Amino acid sequence: MNDDTIIQCPVRVLHNTSEDVDRWLKGWAPGQALIEVHRTTIESSFEGHADDAEVVAEVCFHRYNAPPEFLDGEDRADMEAYRAKRLRSLSVGDVVIVGETAYACRGFGFEAVTLTNDDIEET
Repeated sequence: MNDDTIIQCPVRVLHNTSEDVDRWLKGWAPGQALIEVHRTTIESSFEGHADDAEVVAEVCFHRYNAPPEFLDGEDRADMEAYRAKRLRSLSVGDVVIVGETAYACRGFGFEAVTLTNDDIEET
C-alpha cells in the first residue's frame, strides 16, 4: 500500500464501567468491566502498523473530548453522533479497538492491551 492510499478503519469505543478508583489513575486492567458504546470508521493511511493504529485511537480521543467548534467535517459529524447518545468523554480506563487491536486510554496516550470476550459486557 502506498502513502496515498486511504482506507476505512473500523473503530469500537468501550467505556470502563468499573467502580475501581485505580482505573482513573492507571487505566484499564483485566477484570474491569467494559461496555461497547460506539462504533465508527475513521479514514486513515493505516497500513497495519501499530503506530498507525495508535494514531487512530488518538483521533478518537480528540473527537470525543474536543469542543464542537474545534471540529469539522467527518470529525464533527462523528462527535455529534457520539454525543447524541449522551455519552461521556473518552477517559482514562476506556478502551478503543482499532481493527483487531485494543488500546487502553492512559493518563498520557494509549497502550495496546489484550481483551477477551469476558472483558466486554453485553448491552
